[in-house]
Parts: sequence; structure tokens; C-alpha cells
Amino acid sequence: MQTNHLLRSIRAKRIVLVLAACASVTSNAAVLEEIVVTAQKREQDLQDVGISISAFSGPQLRELGYIDAAAVTAQTPGVSVFRATSAFTQVNIRGVSQNDFADHLEAPIALYVDEAYVASTVTLNALMYDTERVEVLRGPQGTLFGRNATGGLIHIVSRKPTVKPEGFLQLEYGEHNRTYLEGAAGGPLSDSVLGRFSLAMLRHNPLVHNRIGKDMADMDQWAARAQLLFQPSESTEIHLIAHGGKSDETPRPISHVTVVPNELGLGRPIGPEEVAVWPNIVFGGAITAPCAGCDLNGYREPDADETTVSVDEPGSFEREFYGLTGKVALDLAPLRLVSISNFLTVDKSYLTDPDASPNPFFHYGANMDMTQLSQELRLENEADQLRWVAGLYYLSMDGDYDAFVDFDVTPYLNSGLGLNLPPGSAVGHNGAAWSLEVTSLAAFGQLEYDLGPSWTLTAGLRYTEDEKTQNYLYQDAAGPPVDFSVATYPDLARQRFRNFSAKAAANWRPTADWLVYGSWTRGHKGGNFAAPVFGVPGDPVYRANVFPTVLPHDEEVLTAYELGAKGAVFGGRARLNGAVFYYDYKDYQVFSLQNSAQALFNRDATVSGGEVELTITPTDRLEFRLGVAALWEKTIRDVPIPVGSVDRVMPMAPDLTVSGVGRYEWPALGGRMAVQADFKWTDDFYFYALNEPITREPSYIVTNVRLSYTTADDKWQTALWVRNLGDTDYMSYRVDVGALGFCTCAAGEERWIGATVTYRWE
Repeated sequence: MQTNHLLRSIRAKRIVLVLAACASVTSNAAVLEEIVVTAQKREQDLQDVGISISAFSGPQLRELGYIDAAAVTAQTPGVSVFRATSAFTQVNIRGVSQNDFADHLEAPIALYVDEAYVASTVTLNALMYDTERVEVLRGPQGTLFGRNATGGLIHIVSRKPTVKPEGFLQLEYGEHNRTYLEGAAGGPLSDSVLGRFSLAMLRHNPLVHNRIGKDMADMDQWAARAQLLFQPSESTEIHLIAHGGKSDETPRPISHVTVVPNELGLGRPIGPEEVAVWPNIVFGGAITAPCAGCDLNGYREPDADETTVSVDEPGSFEREFYGLTGKVALDLAPLRLVSISNFLTVDKSYLTDPDASPNPFFHYGANMDMTQLSQELRLENEADQLRWVAGLYYLSMDGDYDAFVDFDVTPYLNSGLGLNLPPGSAVGHNGAAWSLEVTSLAAFGQLEYDLGPSWTLTAGLRYTEDEKTQNYLYQDAAGPPVDFSVATYPDLARQRFRNFSAKAAANWRPTADWLVYGSWTRGHKGGNFAAPVFGVPGDPVYRANVFPTVLPHDEEVLTAYELGAKGAVFGGRARLNGAVFYYDYKDYQVFSLQNSAQALFNRDATVSGGEVELTITPTDRLEFRLGVAALWEKTIRDVPIPVGSVDRVMPMAPDLTVSGVGRYEWPALGGRMAVQADFKWTDDFYFYALNEPITREPSYIVTNVRLSYTTADDKWQTALWVRNLGDTDYMSYRVDVGALGFCTCAAGEERWIGATVTYRWE
């Protein structure tokens, strides 16, 4: 294993050296533009920030075709995104993620929109539009941003109202009647008020034909944002943002894959000629499949075509969200006072057919209604030698959730009692309803001090206190209801978590073009409660995951050690940024589906690795961007599996990822043409912490191409594009439900072909 890591590292270094050599022999090169970020609560050149950060401008996002927050990660080293359906999307940064699909849980990767924290991961794949830039920060956060996070954060910054009137309209059309519309208009409304309105809509026809019912994988969603920017005086700025969106779709179906437990009790796919055998979880003994390659009810897909299925429940997904953000900035020279207030409400309704068969064997549904309110106050000072930020943060979340499983025990009855009942004769209902109230208070601060022209020291501290209260009711046919609430378990159903985040770092500038930094960072994420929705009827072992004593889990603490460098080379024609890190992860919050039962528990883990980003402009017409990320260690210790405890690798954490973009632009037809190609290669990995064979995803590559023409005045642009050029087959999510004979395996997007027309005015 270590030899493989070494070989991969050598290959990655060779790629960087080859590209660098190509750039060094080019004479008519262009100097790279400065990238401005606000990762440290003030505008800075990306190369002056001593943290691991990637940033994308609005034009870059448009050229790459990114229209949601999750998509941005495709060209961000060390960051990966995985989505089962629109209802469930997870981001992994440097091996850190939370892959429980319960809606009430906060992720260790924080999402911010215009400096306001967004707690619900359900909004991760909402439309991203009229965007100024996106910043992705790797590693623990908390001494500067509102909500503490152990893994990193994604910050989406909307384009603000402008002094001059301007706007744009973009129309995209592709296969399956895919229609994407995005537009914005803004400018001055009076001498002291600016405004901007933005809108986006995405629709397409079903992508998957259902032989026995409604076709699936269609899309209909919209989002809108209105902004007002007031400047009543030279020292006061008030920025108000109202936004919302709605989605209504039939989810993409799960792929039909028959799975059996292996000798360790972990799911593996069966062969096409294998007659599967499962344990009878109701009566004991075993169940034998009626035919080779069949599931418990005797069904097998007639072909490998993922665009044609036979599903008895097509399902549905509906999501609505609305929010208000108010930012007030007061210049109290030499200080600056900033207030950020945010309100957000999110509703979701989801229904799917995980067994992906024509039989009513297993249906899953989930609903949520969540409201959050946050308030941040920051006092900032920026002097020549000393810069500091101090703040207070308040967060309140109040959510009602429910989820259910309709589970057909007919095959178990037929096997155990010698019956011959048709599928669907004995459907049982498992369900849980719960509420979660969260109140968080925090104080944070960070300062930077210049020791001289070459050295800068940074220190930061945060104290956070979370109070979380869960009221949870579980019911199934196997036993009495489980009532977990403050009334029944007052010492367990209300939990308080108090902890601190901290940072110490040093920046060194050996030359004007290079920055070298080292940091020690401590991050934490409060504990929470599991909310299991499924315990297999008839066997108390399978209900152990809903015992009140196992529902709470503890907080996690991640201590990060990082060393990095950023530099401009070849006369400013290339940027080379890289970092290596080591994570000591205490009480990592692990999610598993052992024997199909949801569980959350804490285990220690170790993660180490690094990433490199190289951007080169060999000429004023040509630009390359390459990113390489490697994980050398990603171990979770003592993970329980059905036959004991073993060390496992972190979920959704490939050993190696390589991504890149190449763009060539030339004058033509009185304007300019551009051709662009981008790719991401992902090494093999496991989707879940138990490392079940069925959750292993082989390595794959996805490539996109784009050809565009822009008029000389930059007002009109037309583009032709192909996404997933090679029509690569891969799974975007895998869940082992081998104890019941199937995998919740979701196929990734197939090839798309389309065109875009954009008009801009000012």
C-alpha cells in the first residue's frame, strides 16, 4: 500500500514538472491576474493568505458550467462531492465528511452564502447563480467564520449591486429538452441606494424510462434573489438580501443491484449466474433466491441499461427554501463594526424506491421543516503591523423531521412458513418522527502581527457552547414504540457541548514572490443524536440501534498540522501552491448501516496527505490549471463490523485525485474563439466507513469540453458544450443494504450535449 502511495506521488510530481517545463520555454506569456478572496474577513490576494484555499471567479464558474455549490468541487484539489439524489449530497474535504443521510445533522464542511451559515445540506445542490466568486477553505475553521467546522468550508459570494446599470441573460438548451435560464439586472435606484435582481431556472424531461410506471429523473427548479445596498453616509453600508427557491422532480432511480453478506457480514454483489442466499431475519435459517442473479423476490434486470428500469414507486422530491440576510457595516475609524443577521427556512419531501424493482419490497421517505436564525457581530481593526478580528455568534435551529420505511416481509414468511404468498402481501411500516432544537453561542477572535517585512504570526481562539434537544419517537411492528424525549430521558435527550477552537500560524516571505506558512489548528464539531428509521421486524438485535442509550453521540475534535507554500514563478506566468497536512482526529463521528441498521458512534482516526495546484499561462492565449491531491493515511480505528472490530479507511476519501482545465483563446470573426477542456480523475474509494465491498467505487474519469465565441464588445457569447464527453459509467453513491438483498446504488450523470447563448449589457 505504501509503495502505491509513493508511485502515485511520483507521478503527480512528474505532471507538475512537465507542465512547468512547458511554461518555462514560452516567450510571449501573459502574467496571471490577481485572485481576490475574503477568507480572513478582508480583501486579499489569494497568494498572500497563509491557508489552503481555492477560489473561482464568476467567469470561471460559467465557463466550467457549474450551477450548484457541489459542482465547484470538481476542480478543487482534495475536495470531492457525492450525491445519491437531489435529496442527499455530501462534500468531503481531505477525507473529512459526514455521510449519515438524516436531515437534522450538520456537516463538518460548512456552507456559507454571502457570509451567512447554511446548516442544511439539503440546499447543497440548489441553483448557484449570478455569482461573484466561490472560495473553498480546507481544514478546521472557527476563529474567523460564524459556525465552527472540523473539515473546511465553501463560501459562495453573490454579485453585489453595482454603481453602473448592468445585467445579463443566459439561455442554455440541451438534450432531453434541458433548459437553463439565468439572468440578472441591477444598478442605482437613487443617489444612495443600489439594487440587483437575479433569477435562475432549470428544467429537463425524464432521463430514465420506467417500463411499468412514470418515467423518472426529470427536473423543474427555480431560484431568485433580490438585493438592496444602502449607503446613508460615507461610514455606513447596509446590504439586504432576500432569496428563495423551489424544486419539484422525480428522482433518478436507484440501480438494481443484488447483494449478499460476505463472510464478515458486509455486502458484496452477486455474480450473474450465482444463486444468492440470505439469512431469514424474521424466522432464522436462510432464504434462497428463486433464480440465478435474482433478488429476494425473483427479479433481475434484463439488461445493463441504466436509462431503462422497472420500478413500482417512481418517487418524488420537493424542496422549498426562503431566506433573508442583512449586513450592516459601520466605519468607526480605526475600527469597523459588522453585523450579519440571517433567517432561513427549508422544507423537503422525499420518496424513493431503494430496492429498484417492480415489487413493493422497500420504500423510503423523508420529510423536514427546518428554520434557522443566526446573528454575528464582528469588530475589526486593520493597522500597518497589527490586524485583528473579534466577534460573537448566535445560532438557533428548530426542525421537525420524519422518515419511514415500508418493508415487505413476504419472502421471509414464504421461506419460514412454507407459504407461497405473492410479493406485497405483508408490507410493514417502520417510522420515526423527531424534532431537534439547537442553540449555539460563541465568542471568537484572531489577530495577525507582522514581526518584520518577512514574518507574520497569527493566533486565534474560539469558545462555543451548544445546547441540543431531541424528541424522537420510533415505531415498528417488532415491539413497543421507543419514546426518546426530555420527558422520558431528561439526562440524555438534552445535551450540552462546550469546547474551543484555536489556531497558531506563522507566515514567512523568503522573497516577494513566495509565501511559506505553517499552522497548528484545533477544530471541533458538537455532538448530536442519531435518528434511526429502520429496525428489521422480529429480531431484537436489529432494534438495538434505537435503544435510547445509543442515540446520543459525542463531539469530535480535529487537530491539524499543516505546512504549505505559495509562489509565482516564471515571471508571474505561473502560480504554484501546495500544502501537506496531518490530522489527529479524536472521536470522529462515524456513520454505519451495519445489518441495515443506522448507527452513529465515535472513533479515533488519522488522516494525512497533501495537494498541489498549478496555474500556467504559457502565452496570452493559453492557460492550464492542474490540481493533484493525495491521502497517504486515512485510518479509522476499531470500527465495529458483524464479526468484531477492525481498522477501516475513511469513507468517500480516494487516495489520489487529479483535475485540470486547459483553455486556448484566439481572435476570429471579429471577436474571439475559445476551446476549453476540463477533467477529473478519481481513484477508487469506499462510500461508507465499514468498507463493504459493494460500496467500493472503482477509479474513473469525467471529461468536459466547450467551444465558445465572444464578440469584440463582450456583449454576446455563444457556446457549444459536452459534459461527460466519454459517457463514463460511475456510481455517485452506494449504500450497502446487503442484509435485505440490495444496494442503494445511484448512477452518475451520463453525457450531456447542449448550447448556451449569453447577452450582457451595461
